[in-house]
Amino acid sequence: CSKLLKYVWSGPCMLKGVLDAGRTGMQPALFMLIGAAVDVSSISESELGSSLGILAIALSLRIVLTYFCVGGDFEFWERLFVAIAWFPKATVQAAVGSEVLDTALAEDEGSDARNALEPNGRFILTAAVLSILITAPIGAIGIAMTGPRWLKKRITTSVRSKEQQPDEEIEL
Repeated sequence: CSKLLKYVWSGPCMLKGVLDAGRTGMQPALFMLIGAAVDVSSISESELGSSLGILAIALSLRIVLTYFCVGGDFEFWERLFVAIAWFPKATVQAAVGSEVLDTALAEDEGSDARNALEPNGRFILTAAVLSILITAPIGAIGIAMTGPRWLKKRITTSVRSKEQQPDEEIEL
């Protein structure tokens, strides 16, 4: 059995390639399915307002906490870029946004559990789709605009002479 697996997978690089290809192919399908599950015309003003409020608070906290959690030798602009790069929310929301609704729909029609879970599931799914629609383009634009301006390629070289000069840092 192990010889067969070794032949099929040809090592960890092959397995990584297979998993990457699967993920690349499945992400568009995941987003299409999640988008098809939401009826935009059924979103109430209160649901929209609540979703946007929750999203604004969560993203504000995410940016601030990400900035302060990034350690190392990063400069101010590099830390801010990381906070912006981690701003988009999509894959996790698409993957788990429908779980409550799926659980509710699995219950018997008219049961107390279904009646309690279904409205909450629709709200969570709506909030997940809104977070995808809002944060993905803002994050992509933010990365494209700030990356070239805020990030500099640093090459550290060791330049030693008879006096043992310290390392020099060269910015390109």
